[in-house]
Amino acid sequence: MQAAVNFALYSSGASGVKLCLFKEADLRSGRLSYEVELDSTCNRTGDVWHIALPQLEANLLYGQLLYTSGFLWTRHHSVVS
Repeated sequence: MQAAVNFALYSSGASGVKLCLFKEADLRSGRLSYEVELDSTCNRTGDVWHIALPQLEANLLYGQLLYTSGFLWTRHHSVVS
């Protein structure tokens, strides 16, 4: 376990962001392990969405869901190490 992992992304058009975390076995089964909805009042500074998550398990996969003007954009990333 780590002390905290910081996530940040830039989006000038996002009206909402969810951080999706997957254990590898859950991803293979098509299941989401954890989902964190970012609050625009405390997890957004200008066009940067950010959050620090304490005590994450190692080797989690992650992705983001971005909401913009009625559209949903997905972006997937590799491992939290």
